[in-house]
This record gives sequence, structure tokens and C-alpha cells, in this order.
Amino acid sequence: MLSHLEAYFAAERTESLVFMGFGLCAFMFSVFALWRWRDPLFKGMAIPLLVVGLIQAAVGATIHARTEAQVTALKAQYQAAPASFKTEELARMKAVGSGFTVYKGIEVLFIVVGLLLALKGDAHRFWRGLGVGMLVQGALMLPADLVAEDRADRYVRQIEAMP
Repeated sequence: MLSHLEAYFAAERTESLVFMGFGLCAFMFSVFALWRWRDPLFKGMAIPLLVVGLIQAAVGATIHARTEAQVTALKAQYQAAPASFKTEELARMKAVGSGFTVYKGIEVLFIVVGLLLALKGDAHRFWRGLGVGMLVQGALMLPADLVAEDRADRYVRQIEAMP
């Protein structure tokens, strides 16, 4: 079980770096777009990229910072009280799974609304840009969260298989 725990959290830590990278790139693009380009398309695009980019960077940094201590505590709990580990870690992972349901819903909403705004033929350039920014963020985050959800599901199955 310890090898599954370590593999799960190693991948979590790697994906947290990806989230930080998405967030920092989106933030830098947004700042540059707002500062340099006067086109309403880029101003609209900058809003969701900036807001979601800051969230991505913060979440990625938080996960990255806490993972090592979390792994140490979980390993100690597993070695000292495997039954307690199983019960508590399954409950925690159930909450993680519920979070993925919410995140995927928001990401699909971003994709749908973003697509509608981006494709609306008579839309003002600002709204089209807002749509493109929403579409980009939703399209980046949905696959990342699907991968994370699949990894969490595999980890849960390993915990459930414990005696």
C-alpha cells in the first residue's frame, strides 16, 4: 500500500506544478494583454485568464507545499494503525471525489459559455475575447482534472483492497 500512496502523491505533486505553470502563464499573458494591447478582444480574454490563472497558481502551490508532510503523516498512520488509515483516507478521498464533480461542472460551464460567446457572430470583441479566455481555461482544466480524478479513483481502489 505504501508504494501506491507514494505514487499517488508523487503524481499529485507533479500535477500541482502543471497547475502552477498554467496559472503563471495565464497571469503573465493577462498582465501583458492588459498593459500592452488596447484591443477589446484581448482585454476580454485577459479577465478569465487572470482570475482562473491566479486560482490555478494558488491551488498548485498549496498542493505542492503540503504534499510532503501529508505523505509523511499518512505513512506513519498506515504503519501505526492500518484500519484507521483505511477508514480516514477513504473518507478524505470521497471528499476529493466530490470536489472533482464540482470542478468538472464549472469547467464544462466555462467551455459551453466560452464557446457560445466566442462563436456569436455579432458579439462585441470584448465578449468574444471573454469567451475565448473562458474556453481556454475550461479546455485546459477539464482534462487535467479528469486525469487527477482517474488517479484518485485508482488510489481509492488500492485503499479499498486493503485487508
